[in-house]
Amino acid sequence: WRGIETTIIVCNGQNRYSTAAMLGISGVAIKLVAAIALFFNQSHPLESWAPLYFCSLFLVMMIGVIFIYPKPKLSWQPKAWIGRAKDAMGVSAAETLFYLQSEMDKVLVLALGGEILSGLYAIVMRLIDLTAVPLRAFSTMLTQWIMRSRKSGDAAKTGLKLDLIIGLTSIVAIVAIAVLL
Repeated sequence: WRGIETTIIVCNGQNRYSTAAMLGISGVAIKLVAAIALFFNQSHPLESWAPLYFCSLFLVMMIGVIFIYPKPKLSWQPKAWIGRAKDAMGVSAAETLFYLQSEMDKVLVLALGGEILSGLYAIVMRLIDLTAVPLRAFSTMLTQWIMRSRKSGDAAKTGLKLDLIIGLTSIVAIVAIAVLL
């Protein structure tokens, strides 16, 4: 999945938001097809899941790498590199902390809550991921718009309103899926 996310991030960085969103959505859709196949395989479902999951992710990654990932145009421009290094370090630190926290959450829930609570936690987290997929590209566009806006006070207020709308949409989607389940 990290290879797919890399392609999504690169597409977002090149203002190809719809392509990035479609790749993320297709990744979830192909994993859904794999889960449905697992549901109908009644022989050894848990032993069958790893190959199904791997094949579905590999398929999406190959689609992303072959058809979507831009061909590299390497150029060395120290001025541009130095100017963006600060932003890149901040984003990479935030991503590292985000993934570290999400993995530590899993370990803590398993250690403190046991298997049943850990399973429920995993389901809830997947629901959150599922509702977040279509909103990621929009969130990236919003962040870039705020960063480029000249009136930072107005941009921050508008950004806060949009963040609240995104959050409420995600919460409504999570509740709807939870009620459905």
